[in-house]
Amino acid sequence: MRNIQVVALGILLLWGCDKEQLAGAPEGNSTGSNSASSGSINGNESTAGIDAGTGISVWHWGSESNAYGINNVVADPAKTNSMVEQYKKYNVRRLYGGYAKMPGYLKSTIASWNKRMKKEGITSIYLIGDAQWIYPENRAAMLKEITDYYISFNKSVDDSSKMQGLHVDIEPHQLDEWSTATAQRKRELLMLLKDTYRDIKNHLLSNDIKENQLTADIPVWFDSITAIGWTSEADRNAWFTDAGRYVNGFTLMDYEVKSVDTIV
Repeated sequence: MRNIQVVALGILLLWGCDKEQLAGAPEGNSTGSNSASSGSINGNESTAGIDAGTGISVWHWGSESNAYGINNVVADPAKTNSMVEQYKKYNVRRLYGGYAKMPGYLKSTIASWNKRMKKEGITSIYLIGDAQWIYPENRAAMLKEITDYYISFNKSVDDSSKMQGLHVDIEPHQLDEWSTATAQRKRELLMLLKDTYRDIKNHLLSNDIKENQLTADIPVWFDSITAIGWTSEADRNAWFTDAGRYVNGFTLMDYEVKSVDTIV
């Protein structure tokens, strides 16, 4: 059975350890756009999600300016300890880390962080993505990035220090062409997205990565025939069935949708 996770409605955990507070999320995509590669996003915000039966999941991005961006936390023992306390306070059990290229140039630091997460009972997952990856001409660069910073990292450290999954944040609706695209073109872009999942999964399997290590995120409205331009319900359902062959789990991004019933 595929794992379905819903990003929590309008809740952000603000990871300033002197400011233990909850705040309403702004409207729109609170995780920003296409920033996993740069490691610069979201200031002091991490998006919290509900993972059924296992506590809270958190998207924790990096930041060039905020002290509690994950890139600044993992390299500072004091901040690491403070962050772990925050994770434990909110019952975090799955961490999607926007480590960008850190597994390449700070391997021992990320290895130590992963080991700490595993000790605390938190699954450490590599969060990466770029909407441009759906275009076939960008796939080779995408697979190289996954190889360099996920596959090669995991093969170079012991089991206790590995990242325990790859989560791809690939959002075609953030592309420049989306806002003016026809319904038919939006459907084509989702077909490209599905092909991207396929290429990533096949790449992982060809490198002896476990079957269950690929997850992804999609907005809750991808099933809308009018929003996407599916030709029929069967056409739409076939996309989800096919995507499910490549992706082991989805995070459903609610954006400004505030009704659980609507999402369900």
